[in-house]
Amino acid sequence: MDYGELTHYDFDICGYGWRSYNIAEFRLAREIHSGHNKDEVERLWKAFLNGYRNVRDLSRNDVEAVSLFVVIRQLWLFSLCFTEAELIEEADFDNSFIDSKMEYFRTVSF
Repeated sequence: MDYGELTHYDFDICGYGWRSYNIAEFRLAREIHSGHNKDEVERLWKAFLNGYRNVRDLSRNDVEAVSLFVVIRQLWLFSLCFTEAELIEEADFDNSFIDSKMEYFRTVSF
């Protein structure tokens, strides 16, 4: 920190995992934050992959598996809402939230 540099470590719960899953987190976040704007997501996704590949190679299988891991990540995050609600005794979601997630799962395609 002496030079004004910030270092960020994201160990994602400190577990081993698939690289496809790790980069799927970026894609899902872009989908959510863009309001599922496909053009914006694709533009950001291509930029992310180009930058990533400048540092480390990604196999075709890694990239193709991302769409599946996006759905898996979405399902896991959805389940956390129910788990957390039990822990804090307060729901962090309502029917519209649940409906929107269910619509996502009904319409997702690979």
